[in-house]
Amino acid sequence: MPDILGQRHTAIVGQSGVGKTTLGEYILWQQTARGRGWLFIDAKIDRDTRDHLAYMAKVTGREDELYIIDVSDPDNANTYNPVLHGDPDEVASRLMNLIPSAENNPGADHYRQSANHALTVIIAALQASGQLYHFGDLSILLQSDRALENLRE
Repeated sequence: MPDILGQRHTAIVGQSGVGKTTLGEYILWQQTARGRGWLFIDAKIDRDTRDHLAYMAKVTGREDELYIIDVSDPDNANTYNPVLHGDPDEVASRLMNLIPSAENNPGADHYRQSANHALTVIIAALQASGQLYHFGDLSILLQSDRALENLRE
């Protein structure tokens, strides 16, 4: 693939079994060998593909640059916590965007604003304490007075 095309987004689409993953691996070999970066998304990645990507990174001396997120095998993958980084308003907004909007419903809007405020305050407190947290922690803190008291201490 010409180097200039590797600097753009590429989607490989097709039916199961037609070679999408194999083609993707060849393109990624080229990108890796050229010292370029890439993001590979495969909803059903298998161990062989994951091992090929790891081998590719190792052979090119870039294994410290490879991160694999595999929700089906978290013990052999990296993790990503989308609520851990960012200022409290930004993280709260990110979370609120996960909830469907209730347009033209003033009552629902009031509760959305209240939830956004609560999340912002809790996230700011967690960040100020230096604690790591995830979705589950936020859920507990929104529902438990005792958990909030422990955070305050």
